[in-house]
Amino acid sequence: MESSGHDPERLDAHVTSMLRRLGTSRREYVQRMRRFTRAAEILLKPRGAVFAMADPINGITAAELYGGLWLLLIADLFRDEGHRARFANEVLAITEDEWTDILRITSLVSERYFGVPVQPE
Repeated sequence: MESSGHDPERLDAHVTSMLRRLGTSRREYVQRMRRFTRAAEILLKPRGAVFAMADPINGITAAELYGGLWLLLIADLFRDEGHRARFANEVLAITEDEWTDILRITSLVSERYFGVPVQPE
C-alpha cells in the first residue's frame, strides 16, 4: 500500500464513508464478499457450476454466481507479478477493445474512489 501513496487511515476513511453513504455495515459487506468468494471457489471445482446451480441448499444464487465470476476476473486482472490476465484471454476470450474497456473502468473506479488512477497490469 505504501508504494501506491495510500495510507491505511485514508483508506479506512474512504471505506467508512462509503458504507455510511450506502447504509450498510462492514459485516454485511464482508458476508456478501464471502458468498462471492465461495461461489468462485465452487466454480473452480470440477463440475462446480453444475453443482452450484443444481443444489438449492448448498448451491449459489445467480447474483453469487455472477459475483464469483467477476471475482475470478478481478483476481486474474490484478496480479502482483504483473502478467496479463489469462482468465480474461483464454476463458472469456475478451478482445483487445473489450480489454481496453475493462482496464479503463478499473482505473476509473480507483481514480473515483481514491483520487489516484491505477492501471492494472
